Amino acid sequence: MKKKITLLALSARIKRKLMKENKKLVKCSPKDQSGYGDYGLVDLTTNTISAYHIDIEKFAKEIGALHDYEELV
Repeated sequence: MKKKITLLALSARIKRKLMKENKKLVKCSPKDQSGYGDYGLVDLTTNTISAYHIDIEKFAKEIGALHDYEELV
């Protein structure tokens, strides 16, 4: 059985991981979601969006914020 992780907890984990790289995960507003998706990645040094349409669960696994024995609820 996998350990359940809430979206809020996962967002906090991602935020802590990305701050080391001077980046930030942002949730796009509903009017911008068609163009940018639900989440975007902002580079804080240049203040630009560096990635669009981020699947938060897949992204968290890629950066090591979500382990194989955990799942998003």
